[in-house]
Amino acid sequence: MYAEYFGLREQPFTNTFDPRFYFSSQTHEDALASLIYTIGEGKGLTVLTGESGTGKTLLTRMALAHFSGRIAFAESSVTPLGERSVLQSLCIEFGVDVPRDADSSATVYALQDFLLDQFSAHRPVAAIVDDAHLLSVEALDELRFLCNLQASNARLIQVVLVGQPELSQTLAAPKLRALRQRCFRTSRLAALDVEQTGAYIASQLAVAGESDSKLFDAKAVEVVHQLSGGLPRLINTLCDNVLLSAFTSERREIDAAFVSQVHERTCVPWSKPSAARTGAVHAVEGGAGGASIDDRVIQDLASRIDDLAHLVEAGDPSARVPAQTHFAVTNVTGQSSGLENRMTELQRQIVSAESERAAATARRLEALDRKMDVLRDDQREASKQSRDRQVEAHAQIEKTLGDSQRRADASLKRINDQSRRAELVAARVRKAYDNVSRLATSDVGGRRPAGNAGTAVTGKANVGVRIPATPQTPARALPVELAGERSTRRLLSSVRGLAQLAERVQFGGLMPPDDAND
Repeated sequence: MYAEYFGLREQPFTNTFDPRFYFSSQTHEDALASLIYTIGEGKGLTVLTGESGTGKTLLTRMALAHFSGRIAFAESSVTPLGERSVLQSLCIEFGVDVPRDADSSATVYALQDFLLDQFSAHRPVAAIVDDAHLLSVEALDELRFLCNLQASNARLIQVVLVGQPELSQTLAAPKLRALRQRCFRTSRLAALDVEQTGAYIASQLAVAGESDSKLFDAKAVEVVHQLSGGLPRLINTLCDNVLLSAFTSERREIDAAFVSQVHERTCVPWSKPSAARTGAVHAVEGGAGGASIDDRVIQDLASRIDDLAHLVEAGDPSARVPAQTHFAVTNVTGQSSGLENRMTELQRQIVSAESERAAATARRLEALDRKMDVLRDDQREASKQSRDRQVEAHAQIEKTLGDSQRRADASLKRINDQSRRAELVAARVRKAYDNVSRLATSDVGGRRPAGNAGTAVTGKANVGVRIPATPQTPARALPVELAGERSTRRLLSSVRGLAQLAERVQFGGLMPPDDAND
């Protein structure tokens, strides 16, 4: 609206996360370098703290933009709803499907599977947890398990905790000692001083298109710093209102009085960080104990109040309580009440968490018992099956041995039968031989020719028969005279039967027919 009036291309003081309007102070540069180094080199956990409006979220956006999509990241702005909401919100941001009623262990395992997939794809993963000062001690302790996830000597996820200075006090709790040891670096954004406030205003106007930075004079810059406390967000709000009022008043230059008038008329009163809180934050970041910081501050102020009360009772005129001390007393009273409420809430959360963990442990034990019962049943069934197989194998062996014995007995019986048959064949051969001998003797009539052996005296053809040797009778030649056709056929038939019997005995071991001697 007023940009054209002042010769600007766009509005210079907008509380948006636009990297073009980033102002580089020393603390901001250190914090940005820490974020980029921690995420890029896989250092695990880093913490970024600062008052509301110092530019923490803008720094995280710039750190992620530095990697240009080369990493998978999730931004989660938490609320004090317990540790489950943090882990489940990270699963939602990463696109990991987890049941709504899943406990912390199941959620961590689901995240681990996702992180291992990203690690296999050589893609780093970063989780930005904004407003982490709202987390309880238990929630922060649960985040420690994410820092423990590693593979091949590399951390699977880089966690950045972003929050207000109260986060440093929470991290100082004794229970978070292990988490603090895993923290690589802690960065704290400080408010801008007067010179930096002037440079910041000039930088924003230059980005918006102003070539000559004379819109705010030096005194106006000092008033802006005083009213905003050097916080960039409050500087933007105040300067935006001042430029709008200057446009409606048709002013081209802005002085200190005009800034004060605009702040008084248009801006909500801002409370700057108290000295006690600032000192406590510095003490925590310097290594002092956690919960004892607030206790010491309260005790110190309470001691001063007691001293003032004694002076008032004694009538000392110097015992008038200044306005600053009254404000400090009121602030301490509010802090004490807040601490008591916080302690009550923490105790309630601890009891709830312990009860939930006890119930989860009981459920896991019941599940283990059921698994052990199933394993025992499987073992008994396996033993029974093994015994049955052994009995079956023994019976099979006995059956095989019995079959082998029966086959051996049958073979022995066949051998004995063949021996007896061979003896019968031999006896029948001898009987056939005797028959042939008797037949030859009866045909020749017991007469031996007078001439050469094998030639009959009658002048007819004689036949010489060579009788084979037997154990009882030596081999000899019998001259046979065939007196008639009938005698000759009987002789040839007997010899042929004898030859067939001998062939059967030699090649088949067959039992000769009963009429082999005919």
